[in-house]
Amino acid sequence: MRNLWRGIALTAIAAILPATSMGPAGARAAAASTNALTFVTSGSVYVLEAGKLTTVGVGQTPEWSPDGSSLLYELNDYVGNTATIYLANTHGSGSKVLVQHTYPWVNPGWSKDGKYVVYTVPTTTVPATLPNAAPVLHPIPLKLMAIKIADHSTTTLGTITFTAGCSTKISALANGLGLAEGTYQGTPSTLIWAQPNLVAVQSSCSGVGLTLLQLKTKKVTTLPTWFGGVLSSDGSTIAASVAGPTPTSLAQVGLLTVATGKTQVLAPKLGAGSLAWSSDGKNLYVATVPVNPQTGTANIYQLSKDGKTKKTLLSVKASGIFHLSTLHAGGNVAFTTAASSSAAAQAPPQTLVENLNLTAVGTKLAAQPLVLGGQGAWRP
Repeated sequence: MRNLWRGIALTAIAAILPATSMGPAGARAAAASTNALTFVTSGSVYVLEAGKLTTVGVGQTPEWSPDGSSLLYELNDYVGNTATIYLANTHGSGSKVLVQHTYPWVNPGWSKDGKYVVYTVPTTTVPATLPNAAPVLHPIPLKLMAIKIADHSTTTLGTITFTAGCSTKISALANGLGLAEGTYQGTPSTLIWAQPNLVAVQSSCSGVGLTLLQLKTKKVTTLPTWFGGVLSSDGSTIAASVAGPTPTSLAQVGLLTVATGKTQVLAPKLGAGSLAWSSDGKNLYVATVPVNPQTGTANIYQLSKDGKTKKTLLSVKASGIFHLSTLHAGGNVAFTTAASSSAAAQAPPQTLVENLNLTAVGTKLAAQPLVLGGQGAWRP
């Protein structure tokens, strides 16, 4: 199996990742001259760059720093309610432990300036979640922490209330969707420090709900139906999906202005799931999960920031599209598709990282398969 996906990766990605000599000129010079893709498969994080495949380490949820100089990822123990955060260099090598004993239900993230990694730790003992146990939801206080990469000094940003106790018993389909997205329940995780003031963090182990902390005033507010926030490149706006009033309602896209805390929900009801900003900040890419994972169609839309213009970029028969990532220099969007699957399937659906070239000539955009796996992300 490893040889199969490795062959797909090195062949399909060749047209996108130009070969470049890796001399001693420095990591940033190399990063500036080549594109690199990180992804997860078989429980490990990899980086593919200039035809070279690097094993980063065992873990998931890789995320590049804003300048592409570092790659963080984590190794989770959901049963024991603990996680370890690792940091690798721009090529995916030199992995080292950054922080231990963090909380696994909220993925770590980068500060806007890339100088800190933000993460959460429980302030009380969290009962272990026994495998296959019925969920017992309970609130716990989580400290929002920031560790400075330069000297590993830590700062407590504040404390929020988090709803814990989700069951570890999930279906094979939900497990597959979770691995594609990078979260246990298959719903996007959010932890954003939009410096200097605002922190947005996932409010529950189900993934739904965003808590906002104003660092200057210590004011805490919650957006109970918002999930999966992403920060624009200029740091001015957080976009998130907004669940509807009923389970069958199609989710919309919401915008949060960082400076003022003002929110707005865009009109189109797309069934929004994973989101990504265009490089110029004028548009959002919106991925969807069909109601019927066996026969439904998943889509990628391009939605203008004002919500007035919507364009369908891709429609595929799949149980979902996840983890959008834009390549700023080349007009490419990487994403993960999960194959069509019955909700009662005994095995998780196969997931595939693909790329959509938005500058391709022609009226019909076609996705290019890159690697078997999930959580693909282009290096900035």
